[in-house]
Amino acid sequence: MEYSVSESFNAPVDLTQFPSYGIVIAYPVDFSMIKARLDNGFYRRVSAIQFDVRHITSNAERFNKSGSFIVQQARIVTDVLLTIIRCTSTHRHIISVAVGNYCYDLSLPLLQ
Repeated sequence: MEYSVSESFNAPVDLTQFPSYGIVIAYPVDFSMIKARLDNGFYRRVSAIQFDVRHITSNAERFNKSGSFIVQQARIVTDVLLTIIRCTSTHRHIISVAVGNYCYDLSLPLLQ
């Protein structure tokens, strides 16, 4: 059986399985949320996408034991996604973002 390192982050944490998650984590982030925000044009800056991606690891570290398997997976996924997010400086930011099994090429107005 194959297990994707990102599988745990594809959907929101199940609060019936982990009821304290909603109390401990103030800003839950998962790939379905990032995908929906990409689909809806929510992100106006590259840093906003990076902010959400970084929360995958910070939430895992806050909720789970340090060095646990889920924290290790979160770090891998975050590192890979932050590497994939590329900016090309011309008159626009061109960003390629891979989220789960989806890949987006976005053109965002240059915002400082």
